[in-house]
Amino acid sequence: MAIGGAEARRVVTRLVADRIVQGPTLATALSAAAALGAPLPHSRLAELLRDAAPSVRAGACRCVRLAVPQLGPLIELLDDLHHQVAAAAAIALGRIGRPEARRA
Repeated sequence: MAIGGAEARRVVTRLVADRIVQGPTLATALSAAAALGAPLPHSRLAELLRDAAPSVRAGACRCVRLAVPQLGPLIELLDDLHHQVAAAAAIALGRIGRPEARRA
């Protein structure tokens, strides 16, 4: 059974935005947020794109919908040492139509 709908989006947004989910489960919460299309506050997303954990950075890339505030961090993540992060950044940039995604 899968979760979905507006209520699930609100709950996942709150769990991530209010820092209720932390540690290893944060990457899982970000995967759920990306799958649900849950909107994350730009300031929190910016923090997550710079997190120490590669799985969190990659998950945050998958949550980017409009990259105006996150454009700089996404471009920087194209050079991330962890392939999963660089690939997620390239996909996010491509999804929003940025030419920087082509170099990846």
